[in-house]
Amino acid sequence: MKVARASVSSVAGQMPVPSANARHVWRERRGLVLRLWDDEGRVGTGESSPLPGFSPESLESARAAFGVEPWQDFELDLSTPVLPQVRHLVARVDEAVPSARFALETALLDLVGQRLGRPLWALLSEEGTARPTQVAALIDAGEPDPIGAAQLAVRAGHRTIKIKIGLRLEQELKLLAGIRAELGSEVKIRLDANRALAGPHLADRLALIARMEPELVEEPAPPEAIEALGDVGVSLAFDESLMEDVEATFRWVGEGGPWRYVVLKPSVLGGLLRCAELARWCRARGAIPIVSHTLEGPVAFAAISALAVSLPGPSVTAGLGPHPGLDAWSKERPPMLQGATVVPWEEPGLGFPRASEADER
Repeated sequence: MKVARASVSSVAGQMPVPSANARHVWRERRGLVLRLWDDEGRVGTGESSPLPGFSPESLESARAAFGVEPWQDFELDLSTPVLPQVRHLVARVDEAVPSARFALETALLDLVGQRLGRPLWALLSEEGTARPTQVAALIDAGEPDPIGAAQLAVRAGHRTIKIKIGLRLEQELKLLAGIRAELGSEVKIRLDANRALAGPHLADRLALIARMEPELVEEPAPPEAIEALGDVGVSLAFDESLMEDVEATFRWVGEGGPWRYVVLKPSVLGGLLRCAELARWCRARGAIPIVSHTLEGPVAFAAISALAVSLPGPSVTAGLGPHPGLDAWSKERPPMLQGATVVPWEEPGLGFPRASEADER
């Protein structure tokens, strides 16, 4: 299979409601759609949507990364194992631009899936199987009625809700107490602090949070600060640290410590295959991988969903609940997102119709 030509087009849109963490507020999403045409006229699609203030690269550097390769020289031998070949081609993109690597990998795997008549998740699965995966509902602590939003999410089938914390911790703790009182212990509460709890009161803050019995807290502070505390009384998950130094971060994972989860975001970690490798590292250390997003559009969502449903091991709720970044590009939800679950699909490749360049803004 030979790549005959390629195009890169821009997409952008306002999110219907802002999305925020303890450090940034996002009101729009901008990205790039990469298309690769094979020598039989099929089109593979990938998405690069760096998240300003979070992703290590800019949209401009992603666009520049797409402009340096002679795409027509890309060729894959489908009679031999294809994933090592895709990995080799993706490595030609600067590793400092992980969203561009992710987009190229997605477009190539989309093409391969179409040529072989296999869904993208089947190309990733170690066992050749996939399973529906529950997704967490993202609740904005700053919205007018977050408790009501959490109740709606539970009625829609979600059994895990995720809340960003660290901006106004006292108010957030009251909110968590209210949610726990309304929803009881059956619903899991997942918290994301984006390192905003770091500082001299870290131990006290974690002790207060532990009373709310959260499932986990993502990156309350750098691991060195956590180690100095000893037992923190709550399970922790790595996120930002992986973007800084994966190998160093994994020294803290598992082994009886508090870092029992690892959040895998393909667009900031360099792609699906890299995240699948990191998931294997997690399992080898007794930790649990959680597949998640960075407010991308529907193309990236479909690719990340393929990873989520393909991973072996105990099922864990993915960080792939509906989010306003999806609505910035299209009012139609990706078809694999069904209620509170992402489900495997039978269609080849990404599994949904591909918009033309003229459809994009």
